[in-house]
Amino acid sequence: KENGAHHADAPLGGRIAAVTIVAIAGYFITSDFLYNKEVQLQTVTVPAGQRAQIILADRNTRMAELQATMKYAANFGRNERNVELDGEAYFEVAKQEYPIYVHTETNKVKVVGTSFNVCAYSGSHEFGTTLVEGIVDIYPANSSQIITRLQKDEVFLNENGKCRKAVLPSYEYLRWKEGLY
Repeated sequence: KENGAHHADAPLGGRIAAVTIVAIAGYFITSDFLYNKEVQLQTVTVPAGQRAQIILADRNTRMAELQATMKYAANFGRNERNVELDGEAYFEVAKQEYPIYVHTETNKVKVVGTSFNVCAYSGSHEFGTTLVEGIVDIYPANSSQIITRLQKDEVFLNENGKCRKAVLPSYEYLRWKEGLY
């Protein structure tokens, strides 16, 4: 009977092992889901008079910042690419299947692949985007209704709610990204 009892316990041991494996797998799946659901924000601040160059986690988005605070998800590029910007930053974005959104106090910029500058300081009620290469779409901050699409060498300005678009006469004011002010 001892041998019979020993064989009867073996399936129970196998069931306990299976339940343990399922529980461990469930933990890892749940923790990955919660990581993606509860976005952990990274914040980068560049003081006045200084510049910083950043390569984001998707390895396809590069930025040069001037007197700016930028927030983005720690898992940037996994499912979406969103950046919150207060200040001025120049972006170089490699073309990807899903866009990057630059959110500011007054407007947001949608980009798939391009080079552009955004200037939007909180409290100033002013927003500006200069397109160097590619195409960008401009939206109000909390809307999916497009305001305009910029082509190469165009600039969009929103000053106290008055919007205008123009052809950029010179890139001189973007020389800050080269260290020239």
